[in-house]
Amino acid sequence: MTFPLYVIPVLGKSRGLIAIFIFYLILMPIVYSGIGQWDHGEWNSTSVMRFCIISSACIFSAYFFESSSVNAYNVIQDTLKKEQVYLKQLEKLSTTDQLTGLNNRRYFDKQFKLEIQKVQRFSTELSLMMLDLDHFKTINDQFGHPIGDQVLKEFSQLLQSKIRATDILSRWGGEEFIILMPQTSLSNAAIFAEKIRSMIKRHTFETISQLTISIGITSVELDSNGENNAMSKVDKALYQAKRAGRDRVFVSD
Repeated sequence: MTFPLYVIPVLGKSRGLIAIFIFYLILMPIVYSGIGQWDHGEWNSTSVMRFCIISSACIFSAYFFESSSVNAYNVIQDTLKKEQVYLKQLEKLSTTDQLTGLNNRRYFDKQFKLEIQKVQRFSTELSLMMLDLDHFKTINDQFGHPIGDQVLKEFSQLLQSKIRATDILSRWGGEEFIILMPQTSLSNAAIFAEKIRSMIKRHTFETISQLTISIGITSVELDSNGENNAMSKVDKALYQAKRAGRDRVFVSD
């Protein structure tokens, strides 16, 4: 009678039921033929009926608990998968700028530290570029913030289409953007920056038409304070580009 309690959990529902069917197909004729021959008590048709009822209850119980455990396992696995999806979505939201869809400052800071470690380990070149949209406040004042947001989105798409897969582009804040360029010399970064500046100047933006940008560039030094030094230098380089009349590239050596 306890056979179903063992065979179903071991073999599973389908194969367990097949094994039980074969088991009782062999057992029931033996049970029925043993009526009146039981040495330790009365064994009659009523006993056979009780045996069948109890055996059926054991089969049902084993099948029910096995089904419940399988369903519970599937529910847990499905919940874990959904949780992983939600965690990835939350992680993406925490590292993505909601307006432009670019990486945000938090993501950039994390990647910057990793790239500096590579520089310190492999002595590779690493350049940093900061870009600022010229007179962006005037755009917001003249055309309104929705148009200003659209300009930022369009500008972001233009930058995204020009950078390499290894470059790390992020919105730094407001109308400022930053690009981290691994394995890129300062001279090559300057050439790339000039191409971007020229491209933006030639591009016709919807509603506002023309736009110019200022760019500051620096290289990341191979020292323990490379991150802070590079950020300070590129910020000063951008300031010098704007101070010199905007719509230009300034390289900090």
